[in-house]
Amino acid sequence: NNSLHGFAKSVEALWEYNMTDKLADCKVKAGIFVGAKDGGLPASMEKLADQIPGAKFVKIENAGHLPMVEQPKVFTEEVSKFLKNWFLVKGGSIYHG
Repeated sequence: NNSLHGFAKSVEALWEYNMTDKLADCKVKAGIFVGAKDGGLPASMEKLADQIPGAKFVKIENAGHLPMVEQPKVFTEEVSKFLKNWFLVKGGSIYHG
């Protein structure tokens, strides 16, 4: 059980944590998947994706904060497309493509 006080301290610690100035140096392939009905999050995440070289931004229609639950088929298809674009599976091992 986490206390409300502990949760508040966790949020407080993350509130000022900002590494957006380092996004342009990101070497990891990034896929950002958000629900279209998640308030201001889609616009924020699209701006974030624009700062990461080669990032893939996908807005899932008819979904809010949990697109993987609200639109599981579409979410799975989009994540699968993203992974297939970046990786090749050979003999059970994953190689960067």
